[in-house]
Amino acid sequence: MEKEAWQKGISVLVPVYNYDVRTFLCGLRDQATSCPFPVEVFALDDGSGEHWKAINSDMRAEKGIRWEELPANVGRSRIRNIMAQRASCPYLLFLDGDGGLARTDFLQCYAAHLQPAAVLYGGRVYEREPPADPALLFHWRYGAERESMSVAARKARPYHAFMTNNFLIPRDIALRFPFDESLEGYGHEDTRFGAQLRDAGIAVIHLDNPVAHLGLEPAAVFLEKTRQGVANLRKLIGRGERVSTRLSNLGAKVESWGAGRLSAAVLKILEPSLERWLCTGRAPMWAFDLYKLGLWLNTRF
Repeated sequence: MEKEAWQKGISVLVPVYNYDVRTFLCGLRDQATSCPFPVEVFALDDGSGEHWKAINSDMRAEKGIRWEELPANVGRSRIRNIMAQRASCPYLLFLDGDGGLARTDFLQCYAAHLQPAAVLYGGRVYEREPPADPALLFHWRYGAERESMSVAARKARPYHAFMTNNFLIPRDIALRFPFDESLEGYGHEDTRFGAQLRDAGIAVIHLDNPVAHLGLEPAAVFLEKTRQGVANLRKLIGRGERVSTRLSNLGAKVESWGAGRLSAAVLKILEPSLERWLCTGRAPMWAFDLYKLGLWLNTRF
């Protein structure tokens, strides 16, 4: 029985960067005690600033939590690959460091659905009430309207709806399909990873087992990360990757109409006004779609 238990063990992998993860990690550690087989809670700091290292310093000696630190930041893809290599258990549960537990049986839910040849995705939710800081309102609205999807909606497009904030994968599959370390900054490492799983015929099974996304960012920061994401998506498509997103499909349609160059020019003029509107937190989501379309077309024309 002991050998069988270890064959089903889960390494919970939490990359940490400039965020207070104490409550999240301790909550995961406490839930791990109720699992029917071993659970390793492993956090790896990706070169956080000294302020954040001091905040999280207690985790170094916290019982039931494996805490390690990298000397310098290596980025979103590389740190996940490092953690997969260092993990002790045959199943890996990847979680973003700015998450929060939304269910008291979060780990038990994953434990009940383990499959040796499939990836499980639990979803993402946002807090019900909008943030008090108006600078954070746009990120909250985008997350609630676009990223927080029902299980039924995710199942309709299982690979498209996959994100890296909360997924469980057999370690051997994770090592076969490492994250793309050529993607710089933020964005679309999950898009490529989902496409790799699709092309390899590896099922993505969607569960109602979300984590809360707590790390809201000011709109200006969010828009800068959007720019990085658009650049990464263009890089993927430019080198022939079989990826498909709402943005790339819309851009291709505009170009097929022969309106790509003109649309790029018009949206470039509108870009500062769209940015100001989005930063108020009150702009509709179609304004954000226009903003991204402009970024996309202007990487081509």
